[in-house]
Amino acid sequence: MIKEQLAATVAAALQKAKDSGDLAPEMVPDVVLEAPKSREHGDWATNVALTLSKSLGLPPQEVAAKIVAHLPIGGGLIEKAEVAGPGFINLTLRPDWLFDVLRRIETEGDAYGRSQAGAGKTVLVEFVSTNPNGPITVAGGRNAAIGDVMASLLDAAGYVVTREYYINDALNSVQMINFGKSVFYRYLELLGDKPPVEGDEPPDWLYQGDYVADIAREIIQVHGREFEGADLDDPQTTQTFRALSQDGMIAQQKADLDAFGVRFDNWFSESSLHDDGRVDAAVKELTARGHTFEKDGALWLRSTEFGDDKDRVLVRANGTATYIAGDAAYHKDKFDRGFDEAINVWGADHAGYVARTKAVVAALGYDPSRISILLYQLVRIVKDGELVRSSKRKGAVLELKSDLIEEIGKDAARIFFLMRSPNTDLDIDLDLAKKTEKDNPVYYIQYAHARIVQTLERAKEQAGASAPSAGDTDLTVLTETTETDLIRKLSEFPEETLGAMRESAPQRLVQYVRDLAAVFHTFYDAGNRNPALRVVTDDPKLLGARLVLIDATRIVFKNAFALLGVSAPERM
Repeated sequence: MIKEQLAATVAAALQKAKDSGDLAPEMVPDVVLEAPKSREHGDWATNVALTLSKSLGLPPQEVAAKIVAHLPIGGGLIEKAEVAGPGFINLTLRPDWLFDVLRRIETEGDAYGRSQAGAGKTVLVEFVSTNPNGPITVAGGRNAAIGDVMASLLDAAGYVVTREYYINDALNSVQMINFGKSVFYRYLELLGDKPPVEGDEPPDWLYQGDYVADIAREIIQVHGREFEGADLDDPQTTQTFRALSQDGMIAQQKADLDAFGVRFDNWFSESSLHDDGRVDAAVKELTARGHTFEKDGALWLRSTEFGDDKDRVLVRANGTATYIAGDAAYHKDKFDRGFDEAINVWGADHAGYVARTKAVVAALGYDPSRISILLYQLVRIVKDGELVRSSKRKGAVLELKSDLIEEIGKDAARIFFLMRSPNTDLDIDLDLAKKTEKDNPVYYIQYAHARIVQTLERAKEQAGASAPSAGDTDLTVLTETTETDLIRKLSEFPEETLGAMRESAPQRLVQYVRDLAAVFHTFYDAGNRNPALRVVTDDPKLLGARLVLIDATRIVFKNAFALLGVSAPERM
């Protein structure tokens, strides 16, 4: 990666300046590189001399000059280094570094953009994890997109990644009990029976969505009228329909996520932690470590000792474990399974759980820095300039599949979810997402890939030429600004991929492909205005070099789309 290579070269020069006595910094800082606004100022610039000036007691221009004196000029990547302005160091690279980029892309292929930054560390990414009492909502879709792409970015960085869905199915969940009763209610209705409830109005506990009736129909298909005479208030009926409803809902959630291109390695049941005693074991361990106390008949965690704003109840006075007790067992289980790191993707409404979760992890004896919690904000759907407030299907929630994927498609849904930082609210404009023009960012980026494929096909049809090997092609003929700008953008892909992972910022990757599409379309459209700049040209040297260039661009688009979980269409 060019930036990392250059940063290491500048850091090495600074170390040499220190070793020779030219400069005496206490430590060599991280070297930050930025592309200058004007190409006249070189390919890259760093302000490292400005950051060191005060601590060294020297003018920044003098610090910069001493660093430049130790740079390897001419013999390696750097052709020229200059001190500019108040103390910037401008670096101009040797001209053929761009062509090395094209050769590297061809050589690495699908691996271009990947790294070994994770060095084989294991990481568990837990995301979506909604209750099994409703379909995946639009909000859950944003969670799914963020978690899935973060997992892909971690995998691309050399981590061994496991995707996990935590099923919130604890036995004492009132929500799950009411959901099971609601499915039984609809079951009786579909059989033509009047549910045994008082009054003509539906009870307050009744779930209203069409998905409840969908699950009831599936139960009828398998069990027929087997439960027709059951009593709604009988605990056995409640338990039976809770289990049947949960299984049916999980199957629907899996289908919704599959339509969104999201698949999990593990579906982990919360109730399993209670069934096999892992919750009790976690509470006992916290007690053995001296981090609990009794008050008002309940057992409390001294979570304030680990950064929480108040102590938390682990076991209520009636003997029921709280959610934080289950969370303690779950996170203990994550690390006991051998994961080096754990990442949770939560909605912003769970922000209050961050400190207590890290506190319980620390109280169990694990380093809380091993767990990262990525929060995301609200998402809204806009159609015809108005907020969409109700589902196409009866129910209070907007469903991912019926209200978004079926409206604009999987690819558009994923890209729109990822266009903004998880920390910001998001509006998805359905009308914009359906447009087949450049205003629609999804169309714009996918059209760039399709344009490349069609150009490669046209070159074969009209000139009998396929993209030659970059190593056997004279690439020095690629001198047009539109050509070199495109290669520079291709060179940034590995840094952008790694940066998106390190910053937990999948939107960086979306912005990169939008920028790459813009640079490519500029390159391509230049040929529409000037025939001499077209890819398919009568000049065999230019034809070969430009085919190498656009094929490298195709590879980068394909790799980026794979990380984003969207298709790379060949026709639009």
